[in-house]
Amino acid sequence: MTHAVFLCDKNWIITRCLHHSPDLAIPEGAGLFSLLTEDSERPQETDTFTSVTLRLSPEGPRLSGMVSRYPKSWLVMAALADDIQSSRMFNTLCAQCLAWAAENLQELYTDDYYQIQQMNNRLINSQRALSKSNQQLKQALAQVQEANSTIESLEHDVLTGLLRAPGFFRRVEQSIKAAPDAPFDIIVLDIANFTLLCEVLGNKVARKLLQETALYLLGLDTAGQGWFCRARSDLFYLYMPARVHFPQLLQEKLPAFFENYPLPIHLHGMVGVYSAERDDGSTPFQMCDRAQLALHTLLGRDDVRIAFYDRAMQEQLLRQHKLLDSIPDALHDPQFLLYLQPKVDMFTGEMVGFEALVRWRHPELGFVPPDDFIPLLEREDMIYPVDQYVWDAACQFLTRCKKLGLPELPVSVNVARRDLYRDDLTEVLDGLLKKYDLNPRLLRLEILERAYTEDSGRIVYTVLSKLQEKGFLIEMDDFGTGASTLSMAADMPIDVLKLDRSFLAQVPRSPRHTEVVRFVVQLARTLDLWLVCEGVETAEQVDALCKLGCRYAQGYYYSRPRPAEEFLKKN
Repeated sequence: MTHAVFLCDKNWIITRCLHHSPDLAIPEGAGLFSLLTEDSERPQETDTFTSVTLRLSPEGPRLSGMVSRYPKSWLVMAALADDIQSSRMFNTLCAQCLAWAAENLQELYTDDYYQIQQMNNRLINSQRALSKSNQQLKQALAQVQEANSTIESLEHDVLTGLLRAPGFFRRVEQSIKAAPDAPFDIIVLDIANFTLLCEVLGNKVARKLLQETALYLLGLDTAGQGWFCRARSDLFYLYMPARVHFPQLLQEKLPAFFENYPLPIHLHGMVGVYSAERDDGSTPFQMCDRAQLALHTLLGRDDVRIAFYDRAMQEQLLRQHKLLDSIPDALHDPQFLLYLQPKVDMFTGEMVGFEALVRWRHPELGFVPPDDFIPLLEREDMIYPVDQYVWDAACQFLTRCKKLGLPELPVSVNVARRDLYRDDLTEVLDGLLKKYDLNPRLLRLEILERAYTEDSGRIVYTVLSKLQEKGFLIEMDDFGTGASTLSMAADMPIDVLKLDRSFLAQVPRSPRHTEVVRFVVQLARTLDLWLVCEGVETAEQVDALCKLGCRYAQGYYYSRPRPAEEFLKKN
């Protein structure tokens, strides 16, 4: 039997040939209507089952067929008309095709169902895509959290665990924005003599001190209301609400922490405070800078350990920075001048020596008082080259006295406490004597009493002992102003005591002050030490000191400090 079975889509395009006889070819992609003869009845889209007549070509044999409609397809069964009329096989063929169609093409639901199914499929695909996106988001979030953790770790100082400056500034900004009308304090803490500590005892000891200082500060903030930062080296930044009164707490507690810290070098904390009544528009960096300006006013002072910022400090600090910047030029030009103040034998009125002092004639600022630049240079550890200049100038003065035939009277030069920790100090001083061919007893070394009191590690003792062995005479300046003076006078390498001027202020009017001076005179005599009384200004004081047995004096009563050149003139 010659037959064909094929599928058409809703537009009657042949999409698939299911079966055909060898001599009957149905072209896929052709339209069914193109196979219909003119006299055939065309199937309608609404028809569920109908017959059709087809002809593959005008001259070709005529085909008869059946068409069955399905929701998405048309099933067409065709055979030669003669075969259909002469054979029942066509009926069998139709039955088989319909059975196959019922199994493969029959759908139980309408097109709405399929639209719903398509929507469900799209929803499922969307859910899968969303799930995938959520997973990617989780991964991205984990990466962000890891990055934030890394940033958080980078914001903290490895040594102390405190914030670094950038993280500190950011948190301060957040705290101020959260409460713009709330007063607060920005505090800067610096450890005095920390650089010296590093040089003498090493970085390991210094690092331990920083760690314990950080822990101590955190322990004072019992309510956890502040932010703490190690800005650099031994400099700490603190933010604290004003209601906590943290500056006062530091003033009360901090001295004991450093005084009791088991180190041979004297340490103390210096605190600068910038207090804000509310958010004034300044950045945290500017606030810290102002607090640091306040702190700088404390450098070189032992009597005050805390300072609060005010606008006048700005001008003062600018002047100090100008002075520091001028030091190299001042040493080169030179702008420093050697002044001398005589030491006098009060019994005879004759000069027995000089104290070398330095004065600064600045090209822009004029005459700069020693109290303005000496503590500044000591604070910034820049005093050593200036001291070396004075030592050299004093040696030149002694050499010129010798050449001019003038009496070679000893000159006392000041040696700063920091100078005593210089490895080359003994070499430098000994080199000056060799350079100018001088007897070491002509260049006496004045050391402030506090250099002895702060030398719990006996470093000063060792250095001064070496200098004594070289022939230098050692003078303790400002005797009586520090602690443990009596024991040091007996134990330390000292040749001369210089009694501080504060003891003479009430002599002879105050019996108690007079007795103190009498005691010191007796002490010096017992220990076989020379005694020089500083700050003698009146004849009354001279008379009283002579009666007490004190022979040597220095002060305005005899002479103010004068340029060294004036003492090179023969009488």
